[in-house]
Amino acid sequence: MRLSAQIYVLLTTDSFPWLTKFVVLLISAGSLIFLLSHNGNEVIR
Repeated sequence: MRLSAQIYVLLTTDSFPWLTKFVVLLISAGSLIFLLSHNGNEVIR
């Protein structure tokens, strides 16, 4: 029981940085695409 709890904590702490990096990457990519398309629309108009 105790070993499984330690493994669970290890897995969560291992996967959490990946999750945060993934979320930050998605948010930055989304905002970058929005800014690029917005600037492109201004240039086209």
